[in-house]
Amino acid sequence: MMNILLVLYAVFLMISSVFILVGYFLGPTLSSKVEERCQDFTDTGYRVKNADGEAVGLLLGTAHLSLNPCESAQMTQFIQNSVDENGGVVLTEIEPEFIGLGPDACAKNVNGLKSHFEPLIVQRAFLNRSIIVGEIIIHLPVSYKFLTMFPLEFVMVFKAIMAHVKSFNMLYDRFTDNAYTQFLINRRKKAADNSVIFKRYMENDVFMLSEEDRYILCMAERDAHYVNTLLNQDNHWVALVGASHLSGKHGICAQLKAQGYQFEGFSVYQEGIASKEGAEGA
Repeated sequence: MMNILLVLYAVFLMISSVFILVGYFLGPTLSSKVEERCQDFTDTGYRVKNADGEAVGLLLGTAHLSLNPCESAQMTQFIQNSVDENGGVVLTEIEPEFIGLGPDACAKNVNGLKSHFEPLIVQRAFLNRSIIVGEIIIHLPVSYKFLTMFPLEFVMVFKAIMAHVKSFNMLYDRFTDNAYTQFLINRRKKAADNSVIFKRYMENDVFMLSEEDRYILCMAERDAHYVNTLLNQDNHWVALVGASHLSGKHGICAQLKAQGYQFEGFSVYQEGIASKEGAEGA
């Protein structure tokens, strides 16, 4: 029995190693370049009309995990007011961290029909498209279609791989004077500070993601999926997505505009926190 387990473990190690190597050699070459802003869409929210001028929905760009409890209650009231006024469905992303006071936390307290653009397990899968091994970032060449078809299997394999990668990184730190840890620190320094992102959000200015982040988060595929979902709604909708989904040459707004839709921009944060009526008791 022990021999069989050892053989199975050895086979698993070989498969995991091949998985990582394939990702390293076949993964895309990415730059830190930020996508050019789509000048037509720089607001954090839009009231959307079809080609005939009929109101069809409300696009709300959110700043994930940045709302305090009071602001979350006010934003919930703002969403509820829109649903009460127009009816329809609330469509939302699932929180990347699965907790917090972002769009899903606001939407779950709204009375009315609610739906997620994508299942939780799918979002967990595409958040695992990259691995840091030592001082190398490996972008796994796993397609969005594959992740949506086999999310659970991918997450299980990824977790098993990461157990070995973490062990390797600990040894790498031990013999390279903490080079792996310093690499992580430098990456975080280069990343935009959350307070800066939220300050821009409060000022009705969308923060654009880098090409690398867009790849890791499957932004192009998800934007196309979100747009297709919205186009297939029969009734009025309220869509809550990360603000970065709205802007860009291939973002949700640009794609809907290509279908003939019209937009009236506004500041989600300013209008949301102004919805104080009933929020105190929420």
